[in-house]
Amino acid sequence: NITPEEEEFMRMAAKMISSKVEDYKKKFAKLSDQDALSVTSLIFVTQLIKERRNNEAGDFEQRISELNSSLDEYIKTNL
Repeated sequence: NITPEEEEFMRMAAKMISSKVEDYKKKFAKLSDQDALSVTSLIFVTQLIKERRNNEAGDFEQRISELNSSLDEYIKTNL
């Protein structure tokens, strides 16, 4: 089942997709609906992958910082 929150996100996604498809069809007059949808999907998924990598890098940097702080604290109290 889809929650109301998920439904809202799906509606927002559908609007974004429709808008991008129309943008590409205007820019490239000979682009079919199918091709415009494919290009739009490719671009959105590429952006998603970039964001995930950035988040993973940020999470990694955060963990390194936490470990560094723990190490500093250990050194101060035990050495």
